[in-house]
Amino acid sequence: MRSQQPGGVREKRTGSENRLSILLFALTLPATQTLSYAYQSQGNPAQSEELLGSLYLNYLISDEQSEGAWKLITEALQDASSKQPNNARGKSILLFAGGQLARARGEPQRAEESFEKARKLNPAEILPWLGLAESAIDRGDRKKAGEYLRRAKELVSQSAPDFAQHLYLAKIGSLYIKAGKHSEAVSIYEGILSRKPAWDMAHRRLAESFLRSGQPMQALKHANQAVTAEPKEPKNYSLLASVQSELRDLPGALESLRRAVELDPENANYRYDLGAAYESMGQKNDALREYSRAADLAGKDRFRFSKVRLESAAALNRLHQ
Repeated sequence: MRSQQPGGVREKRTGSENRLSILLFALTLPATQTLSYAYQSQGNPAQSEELLGSLYLNYLISDEQSEGAWKLITEALQDASSKQPNNARGKSILLFAGGQLARARGEPQRAEESFEKARKLNPAEILPWLGLAESAIDRGDRKKAGEYLRRAKELVSQSAPDFAQHLYLAKIGSLYIKAGKHSEAVSIYEGILSRKPAWDMAHRRLAESFLRSGQPMQALKHANQAVTAEPKEPKNYSLLASVQSELRDLPGALESLRRAVELDPENANYRYDLGAAYESMGQKNDALREYSRAADLAGKDRFRFSKVRLESAAALNRLHQ
């Protein structure tokens, strides 16, 4: 995605229009560029509060963030908070980011304490409840995770802006999947799709939930709909490949992974999965090539691809024996 720079003539906007424009701008940028823009914009107090509110939406639409990403986020929020010490919402989001950084560093107690402080500081803020749910999932407490997620869902209709509610609900649905609560996840995503039937992420997450709950044919339906809705999103092809593998359609899975790699050739996870698909088809040389590429890419970004770096090395050792 090409970066965009703020500038040009700004039209006068209403508060609602301004929130929407900033949100949409934030969502067009990678997390680090969004943070950079927010960091540079702190001289404008009226705008900085809106920017703080849009920063964490990267969390809502992203998969698990790395330690390095949360470190950048926390540093930017610390700077913003120091310039607006009375901004309770900013402090709450800072505590949330600190909790996520602790999670990424393998410090579960510190993470949960930070999320709890954020919740007490601003009980109407949704993110601390999501952080508490993630902590509960990390320690295997599905019941507690469900309680936190139910509270987060209640708050969406009460405090989230209308134009962003589907993003919050999608994140809650993804955490229900991680907690193994697939009926709750399916209910959320079907509700989203009743209002946004062409949203590929909702189809993809619904397919993931059906796949994990042992319903591969239902998963295949929504994985295909995700690809149709957004044919340039590599995550859609990766998920489709997982469903096809479950259905033993190995040639189909191989083709889907090739497409994912074409769209995102620097993604070590897709390269590794493509190598595994080649290996399952008995194409050893192709498998070695993709495992080697996955290992090289993972070595360049150890924060993002720490797990696949080890898996690729193990696969290369296995095939070289």
